[in-house]
Amino acid sequence: MANFKVGNEIPEDYWYQQKKKFVRDANFYFWDDPYLFKVGQDGLILRCVDEEESQKIMWHCHSSPYG
Repeated sequence: MANFKVGNEIPEDYWYQQKKKFVRDANFYFWDDPYLFKVGQDGLILRCVDEEESQKIMWHCHSSPYG
C-alpha cells in the first residue's frame, strides 16, 4: 500500500478485480512521510507499522508489572 501511495504502483501480478479492490481500499490510507496511516470505520486514524515494530510495541505494552 505504501508503494501505491508514494509512487502509484500497483502490484503487477494482481488480476483486474484485485487491482480494482486495491485502488478502492487505498482511499482509506494516506501517506504523511515517513508514515502510512489508515482511517478506520469509526473515524480513528491508525498508524501502520511493520511486523518488527509491532512486536516491539506489543512487548513494551505487556512487559510492565501492571500490563
